[in-house]
Amino acid sequence: MHMIKNKLKAAIIDAVKRLLYITAKSVHAIINKEKIIVSQKFKNVFLLLVKYNISLILRPK
Repeated sequence: MHMIKNKLKAAIIDAVKRLLYITAKSVHAIINKEKIIVSQKFKNVFLLLVKYNISLILRPK
């Protein structure tokens, strides 16, 4: 009886570990996607600012 209990415990711990690992991986993937989206938006805003500044610099005073 005791061995069955231990095996069950080990199996549950293993399942929980796998679940946590999968969850961590998917969360990590989501965070990476968000990072890419944010950096793309930031890049676009940055380029707009650069273009705007260049047009301000080039504009005759």
